[in-house]
Amino acid sequence: MRLLCTADLCLKNGDDAALYALGFSQEHVDDLRSRSDGNPGYPAYAMRNARWQVQWLRKRLLLAKQMVAIL
Repeated sequence: MRLLCTADLCLKNGDDAALYALGFSQEHVDDLRSRSDGNPGYPAYAMRNARWQVQWLRKRLLLAKQMVAIL
């Protein structure tokens, strides 16, 4: 999630060098820029979905740890 947020800021600021430093290739950066529709960065729904998935996975991990502790 941190990588996604950092990349989003780099896209909004137009900092391609930072994106390359994060490990993005030239092709990936170009692809992200071409899909922006004049609005740089990731779409709000993508950020929201990623946050939800991280929260869900954390809850599942906690449940799994509790199940292992019971056994």
